[in-house]
Amino acid sequence: MAVLKPETVTIRLQANMILLEVEENGEAKNFLVDTGAAAPLVGKHLAEELDLKQDRKLSGMGAGGEAEFSLARVVSLAVGGIVVRDLSCIVGDLDPINARLGGGLDGVLGFDFLSRCRITIDYQTLHLTFEPYGDQPSRPNAFVIDGRHYRNDSWGIAVDRPGPEWGFLTETPLPTTLLILQRSGKPAQATLDVMEVQGLSIQQLVPSIEASLALQFDHYEKMEAEEVVVAGEPAHRVEFEGTREETRLRCRYYGFKKDAVSYSILFESPLEVFPELVGEFEAIMDSVELVSTDAP
Repeated sequence: MAVLKPETVTIRLQANMILLEVEENGEAKNFLVDTGAAAPLVGKHLAEELDLKQDRKLSGMGAGGEAEFSLARVVSLAVGGIVVRDLSCIVGDLDPINARLGGGLDGVLGFDFLSRCRITIDYQTLHLTFEPYGDQPSRPNAFVIDGRHYRNDSWGIAVDRPGPEWGFLTETPLPTTLLILQRSGKPAQATLDVMEVQGLSIQQLVPSIEASLALQFDHYEKMEAEEVVVAGEPAHRVEFEGTREETRLRCRYYGFKKDAVSYSILFESPLEVFPELVGEFEAIMDSVELVSTDAP
C-alpha cells in the first residue's frame, strides 16, 4: 500500500460503533471499524456475492459465541484513496452484530488494514483520517530458488530445505503465505507467513499469536511456549497439538520480527511421525536468515 498524503473519510455512528464505506474487490460495502480485530472480516453473504474462494476452516468465539470461520483471499480493500491489494480476510457470520445494528453490515475492518497508518477519529465532524508513517511502497513477492536455497529480498528472508525430500511450494492459497515447504515420503510441511506490523514487538504480539493458533485447529492443546532467538532476533516458540480434517497433528510455531515485518513459521505433521522429523524442522530453522530488503 502506498499512501502519499493524509486521507480523510466520512464515518457514521450506529449503536456507538463506527461504520464507513469500504470498496471490496471494487464493490462499495458497509464495514465496521474494530481496532481489536486481527484481520478484515467479511460476512458470509458478501463472500458468496463476490465468489471468494475460501481456504481452511477455523473455529472460535465470535460475537454470538462459538462460531465457524474460514480464510479467503481478497483482491483489494479500499477506503477513500487508500487501497490495499491482495490480502487475507476471515469469512464469518455477522448476524449477531447486525442484530445490534439493525442490519446492513457487510464486514469488519481490523488491525491488518488499520495498522498501516496513523489514525485520527473526529467524533464532532464524523471524520476519520489516515496519515502515512512514510512512503510504504507495495512489496512485490520477488524470490529466487537456487537448489536447496530460497531467498526473498522483497520480504527480507532466506531459508534452506534440509534435503531432497523437501520441496518449495510458492503458489500458495493466501497472500500472507510466502512459501510452503512440503516433505515427500512422510506427511509434513512448514509454512512461512509474513505481515507488516507497525509499532509492536514480538512480545506484544504473543497474545494474538496464541489466539490465532487456537483458532486454526480443533481441540487445540498447548504443550509448551518459550522465548527463543531466530536469526539473531527475539522469537516466540509454541509447541502444541491440534486436529485438522480429522488428523491429530503435532505442531511447532516460531514467530519473530525485524523492523516492520512479522514472520511466522509453522511446522506440522501427524502426531506419530513428529518425533522423527524434529531434526529436519530444526535444520530449517537453523538456516533462516534475515536479509536486506528491496523496500526502503
